Amino acid sequence: MPYDSEQLILEYLPKRPDIISQRQTIERLELTKNITTNSSRSPTLELAGQWRGGSPTSGQRGGLSDPFSDNVSGSLTLRIPVDSWIPGTRQNQSIRAADAELEKARLDLQNTEAYGRTQIRLLMSNLNNTWESLEIARLRVEIAERTVEATAIGFRNGTVGYQELEDRRNDLSDARQRLLQGELSYQILLLDLSAALNVDWKTLGRALP
Repeated sequence: MPYDSEQLILEYLPKRPDIISQRQTIERLELTKNITTNSSRSPTLELAGQWRGGSPTSGQRGGLSDPFSDNVSGSLTLRIPVDSWIPGTRQNQSIRAADAELEKARLDLQNTEAYGRTQIRLLMSNLNNTWESLEIARLRVEIAERTVEATAIGFRNGTVGYQELEDRRNDLSDARQRLLQGELSYQILLLDLSAALNVDWKTLGRALP
């Protein structure tokens, strides 16, 4: 077989929609966690300033000859949040909840990947076994066909009875029926494998027996 289960897993498993969706969920939760953590734990710097201009005789009529003065004042405040580090606070619980949700998503991805690998390996194993059974079934059909031909010759020559001929024909019909059932089982397994790999069954079928 040109493909084995490990090669198929390596090539197709990361492209499955459920795997891609779960990875996108993890990326979204990582971003949410970072935003929550930064907003709860990042220090803030507040800068305030005030400017006041006028003359010392403000409120009196001194005219344009009064001197002009400037007063500038400012303040710088650094705020360091500590609530997020204290267990039980709302900020701390928000961060812990984001961590737990992200960890759950990662575990879900691991479980999905593990299930996908197991599913692909099982289907490939069943395909291999079914293909071997088909080879045996084809061989049995060939043997049954030759047996019917030889029995028919014997019947025409009078060395074989009619019942013997009918029995061999029934054996041939049974062999052909088993072959058809095996081929149907193989096609169903191929469809299941195509669905597990998220690839068109015709594309996959061209590379399989």
